[in-house]
Amino acid sequence: IFHLASAEQLHTINKLLDSIGWSSEVRESFIHKRFKRHSPAMLSQQQAQKLFMILLNIAASRAVRSRTGSSRVTRAMIQKEIPDLKARLGIDRKG
Repeated sequence: IFHLASAEQLHTINKLLDSIGWSSEVRESFIHKRFKRHSPAMLSQQQAQKLFMILLNIAASRAVRSRTGSSRVTRAMIQKEIPDLKARLGIDRKG
């Protein structure tokens, strides 16, 4: 049985994609390149979770770069930024 991504997963993925600011063509290309699907709605739940983590890291990296002006962003900087990013986007399960 093939279960597609949940409505909550799609909502969260779309919020992250909006925060990153990619055009619909870039979004589709990014997803197709990694998962051979054209839309997040066609991803399995596991694929949607993987995409979420990828996008979360991209968005956090961009947020750190824009805030600090640094061209080099470390993994530790991204990990520190993720809780704030989730809170700003309203995608934190705890909040």
